[in-house]
Amino acid sequence: MAPAPHRLPHRGPGDRRLTRGCVPGARRGRPGCVLKREPADDPFGELQDEVARLRWLQGQGVEAAQVLDTHDDASGRWLLMGAVPGRDLASSPDLAPLQVVHLVADALQMLHRLPIDDCPFDHLGEQWVAPFFARYGTVPDPAALAFYCLLDEFF
Repeated sequence: MAPAPHRLPHRGPGDRRLTRGCVPGARRGRPGCVLKREPADDPFGELQDEVARLRWLQGQGVEAAQVLDTHDDASGRWLLMGAVPGRDLASSPDLAPLQVVHLVADALQMLHRLPIDDCPFDHLGEQWVAPFFARYGTVPDPAALAFYCLLDEFF
């Protein structure tokens, strides 16, 4: 029987109301899986976009979690995906900080070498800054919007 889902710690707008449950399976010789759910009325919901990103990355030959199933209903959106073996860098105390920097740099270089012509997501400033403010019911003045888009080019 799968463990009960639990709330993730609040890490930003995209994670506010996300619920996740893990099914470890690996102890039984099978890969585990992760079930994510977000409420239908979540203005910060990103599960549909996450599905598109995961499928696109796999299509590019990048090792990413496999989307096993998705479901939308009146209560919310659901994503069942295969667990990726290993640990996240934040949970790897045996790695020195410089090793972590090199691993992240290598991963970013690999991602930046991917062709973007058919990439299903766009996080350029003009694509996310105004919608971000709109989610909070705020419309920034054009100078502020231009400033945030410029900042996005540097980070």
